[in-house]
Amino acid sequence: DFISFEKMKIVKPEKKFYKTGNKLKVDKLWITNKTKQSLTELSEIFDVKEVILGSGINGYYLKKYKRELENQNIPFYDISENGCLIIDLNKIKTTD
Repeated sequence: DFISFEKMKIVKPEKKFYKTGNKLKVDKLWITNKTKQSLTELSEIFDVKEVILGSGINGYYLKKYKRELENQNIPFYDISENGCLIIDLNKIKTTD
C-alpha cells in the first residue's frame, strides 16, 4: 500500500516491491507482520526517513528489524512498545 498526503508519503510493503533504479523517497515505511521483504531489500528500494514497526510483528522478527535499523542508523517507532503513533500533518515539512 502507498499512502500519500500533501506533506507525507507512507509505504506499507505487504506485497513485493522491486528495485527501479532510483530510490523512492518516503517519509515513513510501515513494517507489519505481512511484510515479505527484508529491511536490506527495502532499503535498496526506498530512501526512508523513519520506519514504523507494527504491533503484530513476532518477537524474533521485531528484534531482528530493530537490530538492522540500529545498524543502518534509521530512526524507528515501535508501536508495540510505544503505543499508537499520532502524526500531526500540520507540523511536517513538505517532502521532495
